[in-house]
Amino acid sequence: MRNHPFLFLFGFAMGYLPVLLVLAKINVAAPETLAQDSPRELTVVLETQAPVIEEKHVSAAVETPELTPRSVDMNVASPTPSPILIETPTPIPTPTPDVWAPPELEGWFTQYAGSYGIDKNILERLANCESHFNVNSQNKDYLGMFQFSSSTWSNYRVQMGLDPNPALRTNAEESIKTAAFVIQQRGVAPWPSCLR
Repeated sequence: MRNHPFLFLFGFAMGYLPVLLVLAKINVAAPETLAQDSPRELTVVLETQAPVIEEKHVSAAVETPELTPRSVDMNVASPTPSPILIETPTPIPTPTPDVWAPPELEGWFTQYAGSYGIDKNILERLANCESHFNVNSQNKDYLGMFQFSSSTWSNYRVQMGLDPNPALRTNAEESIKTAAFVIQQRGVAPWPSCLR
């Protein structure tokens, strides 16, 4: 009976001996784990040692593990990239510069563009394109600043209720007035090569 407390302590110590050995092994193996394994295992080791080491010494005592390159299996299929859609910008038309009529004709261009509600610059550009503002410019049956043929001139002048005489094609005011009427009625379609 006297040895009973001793046996009790001996048995108690023997029951905890494997646990102590495991703890001792963890503490000894910790530096190797830090040098060889991933940062996740580093976290586990630190959590295991946390109660033993004071918090202020943990960051100073633990060194950052060096990462060693590992081989990559090149046989793994990489994902196919999605096609990239590139939006093509819509071209912006280059504005045609303004054309200025000769000073002696400017008043009529302004007057008849306003009377017929059309763009004065279009009217001036047509006259510049067809004849360079020359009222006597002629190409076969086409005559005047806007190069009206005799039949076209007569047809539009009748619609306007004005004198259809083809000789009036060389009159600057009558020519500008008639061209302004045509643009109001049909746009620039009668002059396809001038305004594209």
